[in-house]
Amino acid sequence: MSISILANNVTTLLNTTERVSITVQDTTVSPVVNVDPYSLKLTITGIGGDVRVFDSWPAPNNRIVHGAVGEFYIDFGPPTANLGSSYSAGTLVLNIVDAVPSSTTAWPLTGDVILDYGNADLQEKVSYTAISLIAGTGTITLSMPTLKQHLSGSTMFGPARETCGLEDILFDWRVQAAPSGQIINTIQKMSIISHRAMSFIPELRLLIDKSRKVTAPESDCFLGYSDSQLIAFLQGGLQNINAYQPSLTLSLENFPIEFKQILIDASLITGVMSQQLYAIDTDIPNYNDQGTSFVITHQQQLAGFLNQITARLDRLIPMMKLQLIQPGTLHIQMGPSFRLQTLMSAAPQGSIFRNVFFKG
Repeated sequence: MSISILANNVTTLLNTTERVSITVQDTTVSPVVNVDPYSLKLTITGIGGDVRVFDSWPAPNNRIVHGAVGEFYIDFGPPTANLGSSYSAGTLVLNIVDAVPSSTTAWPLTGDVILDYGNADLQEKVSYTAISLIAGTGTITLSMPTLKQHLSGSTMFGPARETCGLEDILFDWRVQAAPSGQIINTIQKMSIISHRAMSFIPELRLLIDKSRKVTAPESDCFLGYSDSQLIAFLQGGLQNINAYQPSLTLSLENFPIEFKQILIDASLITGVMSQQLYAIDTDIPNYNDQGTSFVITHQQQLAGFLNQITARLDRLIPMMKLQLIQPGTLHIQMGPSFRLQTLMSAAPQGSIFRNVFFKG
């Protein structure tokens, strides 16, 4: 029994829904085949250990979806659905289809939903008092009648939750093949990032992936760079910038756009370090087979480039941070005894001041 995960690190935008999936396989046979386990448990927590979601398969199975043999996933984020019919203003009960999550227990009992999400002319925020879903289809009862007309197929955006904060989320999958079998667990991390942070990715990808290498985890092809990797490089570059003096701590949310290139270059250092480790593992310094020889070495070239960009940033980062720091002021005030104290400090031992004070 083994667990296959397409992505150990998942990146999603704030207030969006992301699918996190795993595949359970039997590695004792050849070729490897997908199998359904005896038990599958999922615990979703914040990095502080606070539990956000707990579910298990096959029961009670509120959130885990069994897509195919050995394939499971959970949609994490705000619930969404489509309207199953067209409705005029004044409607209290709506038919919905393609709901995610697909079961009633996975939705908040009450809350606010946005009808015609993304359509500025028809968008309407309403509250609901009850919801009933079976396999993604059902009804939702509103607390007040609708004020606008809504067409069939329009999107309904549910109560914002789960991905409503900028944080890291941990997914702990625990798989048991048989009732008395060993429990195998694996952990995935989801990073919830802002739209501003995501805007840095295209520039970084343009620099670090000039040959447009393919990333296809489903085919075991990991040559290119995923969004999660690029976000990790951006965070690493930002931490390098914060380590420089003068002391000024920045984040992806408040980093000045005017100095975006410095952040991209600092992130490139983290990415090149990762690529350099890969080169150390895969380079072939010298190969010879019956007179046919070839050499594959990238590590030295990567090290030279790393030194070049590091030397450049050693000069630019402190200069940038000096422009962002407010200059301080120092106020010095001389008291009434300032002159007397100065005279006493400069006087030799044994001096007499007005026959009153003796300096010993």
